[in-house]
Amino acid sequence: MHQLFRLVLGQKDLSRAGDLFSLDDSEIEDSLTEALEQIKIISSSSEMDVECPVWFDVDLLDCTWTLYKAGLTSTA
Repeated sequence: MHQLFRLVLGQKDLSRAGDLFSLDDSEIEDSLTEALEQIKIISSSSEMDVECPVWFDVDLLDCTWTLYKAGLTSTA
């Protein structure tokens, strides 16, 4: 998994989540499957922060992904 995904998802450091949008798609393509699995684990966890939910929507056909956080949307 890309180091930034590992930081954001593994350590739940959401302060760096926006940095994912600065990465070139080719840098993270190989990490998407593992990142999605980690997101599934986090989202199903009882530790999920319900006050500030974060989720991704990935369109593998169009090679796009969207990060949603507390009503804000960013797309790459």
